[in-house]
Amino acid sequence: MTINSYANEHWSEIGYTADEFLSFYKESLDYIINLNVDGILFSEGHANILLTKILQGYSNNYMELRSPCGATIGQIAIYYDGNIYTCDEGRMVAEMGDSAFKLGDVFSCDYNNLIDSGVCKTVCAASCLEAIPGCCDCVYQPYCGVCPVINYAVDNDLYARGSNNRCKVYSGILDYLFNVINKQPENVCILKRWIE
Repeated sequence: MTINSYANEHWSEIGYTADEFLSFYKESLDYIINLNVDGILFSEGHANILLTKILQGYSNNYMELRSPCGATIGQIAIYYDGNIYTCDEGRMVAEMGDSAFKLGDVFSCDYNNLIDSGVCKTVCAASCLEAIPGCCDCVYQPYCGVCPVINYAVDNDLYARGSNNRCKVYSGILDYLFNVINKQPENVCILKRWIE
């Protein structure tokens, strides 16, 4: 059973599709680039994260775009009651009544218990792109990552099945960034400035 929440139950009324998001994103990114051309300097956050990987060849360690993801091995979430979760998304799943991503608590666990837990190992295994069908041979694998916690919350499965909305959004953003890099060379200096 998929975790229920107000957003899930009312998504058809309040949500948006990956295509709608990407249309808005492309329009927004073009607007931001044009403002930069006019001397108003600021950047878009996800573009910065991805451009660092694309143009500089290294990651700025954004937890959700790593392989494996940063859950437990790069971050943890300690809740007010002392419970420890893989990440903030894992804590939010617990708030919805499912403690699948609980690693332990501050009263009885040490670091070794957290890292050696089955939850940590499972989330790491479920987020290694090289082992995920569809991700293992994707052209964007070096720039991407998966979030098994979000997969679980949305589809009740740690592994993304097919091309989900998150995949569509990230591949669409990457398509557009590469389009700007390859077809708008006059704007590459702006993109480079964002990651300096």
